Amino acid sequence: MSIRKVASALGTSRGTIQRLVEQEGIERQTSQKLSPEQREEAFRLLDEGKSLRQVARQFGVNPESLRRLVMRHKPS
Repeated sequence: MSIRKVASALGTSRGTIQRLVEQEGIERQTSQKLSPEQREEAFRLLDEGKSLRQVARQFGVNPESLRRLVMRHKPS
């Protein structure tokens, strides 16, 4: 269940649930839509000047999800 759904069910904020998850060391389950190879390809396409929207469309993911992935994982 997502943090958002847990917060809604308990009548509290997402921030509160997020803090509890972190404090308790609970590992969050994530759904990786892109394989490591696809991520590398997406980063390469972005470096070549393609837009987030174009790359997201190519891989069938949401542009905002791709933006967050890039912010978290793109090599420096």
